[in-house]
Amino acid sequence: MLEKNEMPKEKISLSKEQKKEIKSLQSKLSTYKKRLAKAIEDGKEKSIKTNSKNIDKITKQLSKIEKSDKREKNYTEFTIALTNSQKGDYAENWSEKALEFIKQEFPDLKVISAAEHRDQHSPHIHILTHSPDKPVTQVLAQYAGQKDTKRESMKEAYGYIARKFHSYANEKIAHKELNKLHKGRKYVSLGQYLQKGNFEAKRRLEEQKNSLPALKAEQTSLDKRLVDANIHLKPQEIGDYSLEVHTSKGFFGKKHFITQSDIDRKRTSLLEYADKAGEILKEDTSSIKQNFEERFEKLEKSGDKGKDRQQKHFDKEPVLKINLEAFKTWRKDFNQYLKDLDTNVKKMIEKLKDKKIETLDKIYKHPDSIKQRKEQEVKHQESMQKFKQKKQTSKVYRGR
Repeated sequence: MLEKNEMPKEKISLSKEQKKEIKSLQSKLSTYKKRLAKAIEDGKEKSIKTNSKNIDKITKQLSKIEKSDKREKNYTEFTIALTNSQKGDYAENWSEKALEFIKQEFPDLKVISAAEHRDQHSPHIHILTHSPDKPVTQVLAQYAGQKDTKRESMKEAYGYIARKFHSYANEKIAHKELNKLHKGRKYVSLGQYLQKGNFEAKRRLEEQKNSLPALKAEQTSLDKRLVDANIHLKPQEIGDYSLEVHTSKGFFGKKHFITQSDIDRKRTSLLEYADKAGEILKEDTSSIKQNFEERFEKLEKSGDKGKDRQQKHFDKEPVLKINLEAFKTWRKDFNQYLKDLDTNVKKMIEKLKDKKIETLDKIYKHPDSIKQRKEQEVKHQESMQKFKQKKQTSKVYRGR
């Protein structure tokens, strides 16, 4: 921390009507708070809900009025960074010189705080300033020679300030000339930014990932995937994919055939299975699909395509003439592959189940979940107490 001063109190300008409305709302708020305290003491659940809603409503109205006043923008923060600079490329007291630049260029701005951060690759400093007499946008626009404080004018003002500091840094801070400023540079993705070592952002991202809503969303996703797995990835769906062999008799003995439509149907079914497995298990199944294609291609190459004019059933449908013994070997090998694949799929489904159990355990042990259970227990106890009181009152009444 290079500098830290007391922050001036912010001026709030409200109209007479707004002040009158605030006074009225504060009076109502006080009344509802008293009623809520009495309702809690008496255990009146309906009254507790009603008064709580009214308190929330008035609190929001008060907040809205306070935000609606036309406050001037009297604060601004300068973030100055020596992007892509290595240690030794700049003076050790660079942050002090950067602060000196702001004080020198903006004498009308009072420095509230100046803090150098070393949590990223590039050194940078945050300088918070206050303009006591006029809006800070006006100060910046006048400094950059802009006539107004509209959006485009302010963009020009910020660009002018950046270029001015760049020249100053080359003269007073850098040991070698800094890279030129570029217009229109795009931000890197969040993932790339995190990889560069933004540890605080990583921590926040981890907290968000382990929050109760995130864990519940993950549980819902796992439930859906397991249901889909039960529907689409059942063992019988991938079981014995034996193609039906047809036989015809001729002058030269028996001939064996498989219809092309049967081959195409089995192939399409298995490719769809692989796609569904990849979608549910979040795995790359391209190699499995390729394996299916190669095996069916091998079968087609080993046979002889054509039409069997001696078999009436296939007079219009393409068939594949096969060697029965060679086909049996192919089928045995193929079914073994399918069984192995089925075993691997089952293992992945078991992993999904384990992940679900782990997620449920995290949800159960989460502080917010524990808090909710305690609140529910308190509500249950209050409800039971009310029921007992009502029952007791009913007994007394019947006794009279």
